[in-house]
Amino acid sequence: GSQVIFFENIMDWIGESGPIAAKHRGWLHPITVCLLNYALLLLGTILVHDRILLRLLARRTSLTDEQILSGGFCTRCQDTPFAGQDVSSRAVSSFLAAYCSFLLVWRLITNGMWGPVFRRTVLYEYTWLCNTTLVLGAVGLRTCRPIMAAAFCVAVSIDQCLWYVDIAGWAFSGKFPVGVAKYLTWPQTSWATRITASHHMWTIPLIMHGSKGLHWSAYPLSVFIVTLSVLLSRWMTPFTIFCADSGGECSEEKERKKRPRREKYLNINLSHEVWKDIKFGFLQICEDNPGALLYLCRLLLRWQIFNLCTFSLLYPT
Repeated sequence: GSQVIFFENIMDWIGESGPIAAKHRGWLHPITVCLLNYALLLLGTILVHDRILLRLLARRTSLTDEQILSGGFCTRCQDTPFAGQDVSSRAVSSFLAAYCSFLLVWRLITNGMWGPVFRRTVLYEYTWLCNTTLVLGAVGLRTCRPIMAAAFCVAVSIDQCLWYVDIAGWAFSGKFPVGVAKYLTWPQTSWATRITASHHMWTIPLIMHGSKGLHWSAYPLSVFIVTLSVLLSRWMTPFTIFCADSGGECSEEKERKKRPRREKYLNINLSHEVWKDIKFGFLQICEDNPGALLYLCRLLLRWQIFNLCTFSLLYPT
């Protein structure tokens, strides 16, 4: 009936509609996508953490399901293999919350160098997993869910470990060996983005300090986090956006002639292709032009395997 049609229209509007869609140029769609992404990730992660992961942990100990799942958040935290929330966890959580707010506000203020549409894409970019880890890692620490906070670190571990390789390579040779950090040199990248990209270097050690270590159950939870993040990005965020001047009309043919100056490359969470600056042959999973489902399966399989490798290095022996 009419309710089904209305729901379908809402779902169509939330989904991305290509680089020249009018909804991507306003504020409503980016704001909706950003809020919905965080709401679904927060709700989904807490449900998996509380209703599945902690129940499994309870069965491995003498605790009952009721003991694990009853009481306040800090009771749950004490029932996990970690101690309850302490001063350092609260301090890390408060710092992350303040930094996330600063990052978003400063980028919104300063990223209008290429026009108003570029400023609005900041909200799409805020759904990158590296940013999500800051926000929801802070939530995990504040609510005494250290495994949840650590799981977000594991979700971005391969990317952020490769940042060390890229930054070291750039410092010694002027080149980025991998390419994950090469976007810092793009003409479109503002100084605000370059400066606030430093969190790729300190997110994992800081949250690991706040969560008092790394529990084995953080890895399976990270698999869920990565999968949901990629699927949401593929559904809601465009691959690129062509940005016309304020008030101007836009056509795809007109905007393509202005590349690369007027094209904003998004590809949030690699949901459309492997990051364009990464040239390793064994990572090129789009050369045969696969369909969306096949590409996502390839991406997620590799991402989870690489994260497992970094997890094995980070996990205490």
